[in-house]
Amino acid sequence: CRWSRALPDAWEYLPAETVSVMCTGRVTGGDVLRAFEKGAAGVLIIGCEHDKCHYGFGCQAAVEHVYRTSNILSLLGVSPDRLRILQAPPEGGLSLRDTVKDFLGTIERIGAPFRNKTRGRSQKTRQETSH
Repeated sequence: CRWSRALPDAWEYLPAETVSVMCTGRVTGGDVLRAFEKGAAGVLIIGCEHDKCHYGFGCQAAVEHVYRTSNILSLLGVSPDRLRILQAPPEGGLSLRDTVKDFLGTIERIGAPFRNKTRGRSQKTRQETSH
């Protein structure tokens, strides 16, 4: 979210590709699934505080999109832990940097992006069924 005051300071230490949007409420499940399709190991959506949304509805819309998309990821056999939403400033006293590190640690523990794992299985399945 471009309106979040916490993000400009965070961009300098985010060790991943970042995409800036006007409002996290505009990030749809399709956008998240597209990121995974393109090889993202995880998606972290960082927006403004719930009660400080510039547009008034964005935070709630983003939470709903993430909830639905997490369910879709589960149905696809992908850990929903690969998707997280954070409303800055982070809750629980953690800094934004610590919260991002925690997310990246989760992604490392999960392992390689699901895309590579499923691609290998589907190719093998096709080979086995063609004989």
